[in-house]
Amino acid sequence: MLFSFITNHFFSRPLRDGFKDDFGSSLQEKALLIIVFIPLLETILFQYAIIETANKKFSPFISCIISAFFFGLIHSYNLFYVIITFIMGFLLATIYNIASINKRGILYTLLTHMLCNAIVFIVTEFNH
Repeated sequence: MLFSFITNHFFSRPLRDGFKDDFGSSLQEKALLIIVFIPLLETILFQYAIIETANKKFSPFISCIISAFFFGLIHSYNLFYVIITFIMGFLLATIYNIASINKRGILYTLLTHMLCNAIVFIVTEFNH
């Protein structure tokens, strides 16, 4: 529902058929989706929800592994990408756990995730 709301209100063409290579009708829409909305949703799910739940039963290190595993799994385009996103997921989970001591875990994690996505977006979009 949240994804539908976002795409219907912020993009000129709704993404009802899921992700396609041509989602969004402009570079700005792609940037908004990839740099802002996807990191926000992934940070809430993978760093906040999974780690907060896992931290109740496991050590912070194991919680980071669990979070990174699911983060890598959701990005299973190919084996290389799973490995890279597992490492990135572990880094984001570690940032979340460390920064949560000062109650800023989700903010620092989100900003890091947005920065990484921005770099990847710029490199892939402008490297033609």
